[in-house]
Parts: sequence; C-alpha cells; structure tokens
Amino acid sequence: MSALWEPAAHFFPTERLDAFLVWAWGERASDVVFPAGAPALIEVDGRVRRGTESVLDGVVVGEIAERLYEGSAVGSLLSGGAVDCSHAVSIERGRDIRFRCNLSPVQVNNSFAINATLRLLPGKAPALEELGVEDEVSSALLDCVGLNLV
Repeated sequence: MSALWEPAAHFFPTERLDAFLVWAWGERASDVVFPAGAPALIEVDGRVRRGTESVLDGVVVGEIAERLYEGSAVGSLLSGGAVDCSHAVSIERGRDIRFRCNLSPVQVNNSFAINATLRLLPGKAPALEELGVEDEVSSALLDCVGLNLV
C-alpha cells in the first residue's frame, strides 16, 4: 500500500497545506486534487491514489481555496465561475515548487462546495528550441527592443 500523508490521519490541517504539497512533490505527484467529500488525491505516474486518510469536508476545501487564491475565492465561486491562480512553495533558498491551480464550484449532498485541482509546473521554462520555434521568430524575439507582435 502507498504511503499516506500522516498529519492528515484524522483531519486535514489547512495551516500545513504547503507541507502537504512538498510531501506530494516528494512522492513525484504531477497533480494534487482536493475534492469536497473525499480524501485528498495525488496522481503519480498516471495513477490516482489517496494522499490522505481523512475525508475533506466543504469547510476544509474552502480554507484550502482561500490559501491558494489569497483573496475571496469563495465569493467568486458562488457566482458560478471557476477561479484559476498559481501557488508557489519555497523548499530552499532560491528554489520553489510551482503549481497551477483551478478552483471549481461543485454540489455535494445538495449544497455548495469547492474542488481544488493543482498541477505541478516544471521548475524551468523550456528553451525556444525545445518548443520548435523557428530561428527567424527566436531571433526577432530575442534581439528586439520594445513591443513584439507575433
């Protein structure tokens, strides 16, 4: 059986969200999901598995959303739209783990709740050559001063 994050054996401590994300990164997770009414999930090598023993209720996922969005995510979500943001966790001086976050409104047991999905971003942006950008476009982007329109 895969290891679970021990601090969330009975409840998820939202003040330790970043510690959970560092743990998930150490487990080689590509995605982390906080679904209301279920345990936290991580995806490792294309397989989704439990990250916590405890089930997350709507209040806990709401607190996680507020920590990720650093604003009034719940207010935006109540209007029916999703919220996209980013989150970074420092693991050592000058080195961060970065996540792309999506917060979505859902209904669980006929009441409003939130699902939060995080995707781990690569540590370094790919070079233009790795992306297949033509030499003419690369030189125009890198050699210019001012505004580029492509």
